[in-house]
Amino acid sequence: MQKILDSLGVENWTTGKNVSPGWINVKCPFCDDPSNHGGFSPGGAYSCWRCGTHSTTQALSLVANIPFQDAKSYLFERDRKQIKQEEVSKIEMKLPVSHELPERHRNYLKKRGYDPDEIIEKYHVRGTMHYEPYPARIIIPIYSEGNLISWIGRDITGKAELRYVTPTGSQHKKFLYGTPAGDVAIVVEGIFDKWKMGDEAVALFGTGFTRDQILLLNKFKKVYIMLDADAKKTAEKLALSLLVKSEIIQLDKGDPGDLSLEETIAIKKDLLL
Repeated sequence: MQKILDSLGVENWTTGKNVSPGWINVKCPFCDDPSNHGGFSPGGAYSCWRCGTHSTTQALSLVANIPFQDAKSYLFERDRKQIKQEEVSKIEMKLPVSHELPERHRNYLKKRGYDPDEIIEKYHVRGTMHYEPYPARIIIPIYSEGNLISWIGRDITGKAELRYVTPTGSQHKKFLYGTPAGDVAIVVEGIFDKWKMGDEAVALFGTGFTRDQILLLNKFKKVYIMLDADAKKTAEKLALSLLVKSEIIQLDKGDPGDLSLEETIAIKKDLLL
């Protein structure tokens, strides 16, 4: 970020008054800033100590006096270079001992409002028995470009210490779960949320997000952020981190996985048509 600002002739500070460790401060273009209260955080977002958070792209556009699209191009190239897409570990990834989805696992999906046959066909899930190394779990394979890169095991008993388990060294947070065919994506937190929202959705594998996932999301033209009802701050942070158009869809309660089929159809019709 500092290289971009320097190349555009924007005065900036990395130490001194108003500057937090890792931040690059500038004179805020959004307010009557007498000093250098504006800053680009280590995570890539823009915020001013006086007037609050703003779009990173708009901040660069204003502070450097360049067109908005040029600012977006600078930031996209920054992220492309900064996020070194490390090669996924060459360790051969295999699914744990598992079987075609047992009846108990199918009933678990039915109770949560899913069609087991559809989930099996689309997502190739399997199940473990109570006596196996990862007992009584739905095993969910994670693929990238057709290659198995990891898996997640979801407990179906409600008694396990960990609801979800992943193999040692899993790098699934470098990816998104789901591959929408169009140029619009609905971002949700978990795999079950993605299943409920369908083909247009991608999951972050949890509440947090990584720079690798941001880079992947920036390939869409627009992103709808539909996280759990209690993740409003995370949704706002994600929106600020994206360079593409984004819109937050705030749920009143629960998460997308709690929605009925009729509700998901209505939401997608409103967003995508």
